[in-house]
Amino acid sequence: MNSIEEVIKIHQKMQNQSDDLFITMVAEIPWIIIGLILVVHIIKDIKSFSLKGLIYRILFLGVIFIFIGSLFNSIKEYDFSLDEEKWKGKYLNPYMISLPIHKLEVSDFWQVFETPKKGVKSIYSTNKNKSIWCKISMLDEMNSPKDIYVQTKIQKESINHPYLTYKLISKNITEDYKKDNYYETILHIPEDYKVLVE
Repeated sequence: MNSIEEVIKIHQKMQNQSDDLFITMVAEIPWIIIGLILVVHIIKDIKSFSLKGLIYRILFLGVIFIFIGSLFNSIKEYDFSLDEEKWKGKYLNPYMISLPIHKLEVSDFWQVFETPKKGVKSIYSTNKNKSIWCKISMLDEMNSPKDIYVQTKIQKESINHPYLTYKLISKNITEDYKKDNYYETILHIPEDYKVLVE
């Protein structure tokens, strides 16, 4: 099982690598052009140089080739096998599966047809069923009635009272995977309840 620190670390490495790769490739192009111009200049005007001038130009060309070679080596060290989808499949999804499931007893719920301004967004590893927004009534820790808006999927079961299951993460992983979201949220409802989107 992957820890949240490992999932975050691998994602940051992937993001930094893609940024560094672009900068490295852009930096390499002018040095290749300068090196080619210098090679053409040396070949074209070799007879007009003094021995000292020729040595300086060849040394400068050697330094340019060493610099270009080091940039090529740094590009070769990048791990091109890891992209966003592979990161999700290899690191994020196994971590999300390993998270404990939280359960909330629901007093009542209403389907909401517009996205609320304040609500708990839910993220799913698969998009099998469409999620909907619901207003959920429940009792908080002090046994006071509380209403929250939650993005959830609906699952009908042979039960008497609805309840909500979800997962939480302890740290922000990316811009999408934040600790204030719910994950794999399911509103379990009795089979005789009616909803418009299932």
